[in-house]
Amino acid sequence: MRSYTAQALALLVASASVANARITIKNSCSYPVYVKESNAIINQQPGFACDMGPNKGPCPAQATMTEPWTVQGGSSTSLEIHPKGATSVKISKDNDWITPKVTQFEYNQDPDKFWWDVSDIDGDGRARAGSPFFSENVMAWTDGDVGDSKTCIPVKCKKNEMCKDAYQFPDQKATHSCPAHTNDFTMEFCVSDADFDAKQLPQAFVGRRSVSFVA
Repeated sequence: MRSYTAQALALLVASASVANARITIKNSCSYPVYVKESNAIINQQPGFACDMGPNKGPCPAQATMTEPWTVQGGSSTSLEIHPKGATSVKISKDNDWITPKVTQFEYNQDPDKFWWDVSDIDGDGRARAGSPFFSENVMAWTDGDVGDSKTCIPVKCKKNEMCKDAYQFPDQKATHSCPAHTNDFTMEFCVSDADFDAKQLPQAFVGRRSVSFVA
């Protein structure tokens, strides 16, 4: 019978949990949004990643030509959270991946923590800060078990205001950490004003202030 140390078992459990985790892009806007993701491992090219849609595999010669996920207004789509490698989920108003303006949900993980953030660094084009959803309310949060974590807290970006919870420049402290076993996340666009101000978040978040934090 094969034996495992406690640490190895914990790592196996955490890996299995994350392998079943998903991020849901919820589009409450009246228009479609377009989604791609970038991960060097799923692109099968270590050290290099490109923006890809549902068709996984090596980066094509013209990665900008790959089809994104299209999320129609009033609908949602869920993407698998990859257990290995840093991943960026990129959401845009326009199906233009030559000079994309995107809001990004970025994540990575180690055996103890799931690290994530929302970034507007490429929101006005590559390396140009801003947000294509500046005029809309945007939120991101986990639906999973956060235990007693004080760093696994939601991101709230209020419309017509610079989002202090999201990266606007590289040296900003806007990375959140969650327990390794944390499962599903949701990122919602065009949240109504009423829901944004009084949205019922998971019970673990009730009474907490949404702040940017890095541990």
